[in-house]
Amino acid sequence: MEGTAHARAPVHRQEVRIARYCLLEQEVTDPLAACLLYAIVEELEADLRRDREIGQSSECGSRS
Repeated sequence: MEGTAHARAPVHRQEVRIARYCLLEQEVTDPLAACLLYAIVEELEADLRRDREIGQSSECGSRS
């Protein structure tokens, strides 16, 4: 169980990072900055989805 929590730590850190950028995106008043932050959030979320898919496929492979 501890190994699973340890393996998920990078995912949790990425989720926290995304949340921080989302908060900044809501607070910023400069339209260009908001646009850039939006693009950053989109890219981080795509990376997170990819990492989760890779993690799920490796978990399935290790069960066989």
